[in-house]
Amino acid sequence: IVLTEFARRKFIEGGFDPAQLVIKPNFLNTDPGLGQRDGGYMVFAGRLMPEKGVLTMLAAWRDVPDIPLKIIGDGPLLDTMRQQMAGGGLDHVELLGRQPREETLRLIQGATSLVFPSEWYEGLPMTIVEAYACGLPVLASRLGAMESLVVDGQTGLHFNPRDPADLAAKARQMWDDPALPATLGRQARQVF
Repeated sequence: IVLTEFARRKFIEGGFDPAQLVIKPNFLNTDPGLGQRDGGYMVFAGRLMPEKGVLTMLAAWRDVPDIPLKIIGDGPLLDTMRQQMAGGGLDHVELLGRQPREETLRLIQGATSLVFPSEWYEGLPMTIVEAYACGLPVLASRLGAMESLVVDGQTGLHFNPRDPADLAAKARQMWDDPALPATLGRQARQVF
């Protein structure tokens, strides 16, 4: 049992018999619903570690000073991120730390889009499933599972992994066209 088509392809490349591989994705036990999206910010929810691309995300946000970003999570890069934010140029970024699941879902429901800058393959990230459930499009690295889970131009936008300029450009595209996240969000909800 594998979580995504990407994982299935990797196992086949490794020599597994395709007939013995079945895709069964992660799921939510309850539907959080669409909530009251006001679109006043973008959100990241996850572990603050290098492979999650959080430093790439901070670098990108230096180029989009008018797009608020809320960061939910904890991890080994928390102090590094605080230091980078204290250095200036990131006053529009809010580091919220670890939050209860209900608060995390409320923040996801209120955002314009979920930022998912991961720099490794991932399995099937629950934050993407939760974003889709809330009708939220995803800005995702064009890498691994994210490339197949987030359909570029349909349920979100892809950017090149480890590329702050490309992430900033895609954030700008999503932010400047209010119809885009609404359309992509409806399609994300349909996929959910």
